Amino acid sequence: ADDDFSISPLATWKPHTEWVYRIRVAPQITAFMSSSLDGTLQVWDIEKGESITKLKTETGGGGAPQDCLHAFDYNDHFNLLASCGGSNAVLLWSPAVKSPLQRLQEHRAVVLDVAFNQNDWSLITLAEDRVLKVWDVRNFQCLQTIDPKA
Repeated sequence: ADDDFSISPLATWKPHTEWVYRIRVAPQITAFMSSSLDGTLQVWDIEKGESITKLKTETGGGGAPQDCLHAFDYNDHFNLLASCGGSNAVLLWSPAVKSPLQRLQEHRAVVLDVAFNQNDWSLITLAEDRVLKVWDVRNFQCLQTIDPKA
């Protein structure tokens, strides 16, 4: 009968042990990425249905707020990830390397979000104290700080 419609999963994903905060598709590398309160950022092969890389924060997760990954962004053109969560640091990663390439640490408060400008080498970060920073990820330098209290 027409009422007996069901969907069977193609794959079972077990990406994280805690809540997932964000996901992002990266069609150029046929993958998607997910970040979690467990302190990991995982890169998944969409076609194979398996984890390609599992990136861990320095604290290693555990569910505490300082261990989570609040957010991440991926730059398609340069194959570069930026992540933040629980500290004043922003970590830059290559999806294929399990340790951070660089640590950006000029914020005075916990960093809540990161966003790449997909047209150039800039990264924008936002901290809990409402301070925005614009970074050049070629040389890991802060180009501009926007502080609403200044």
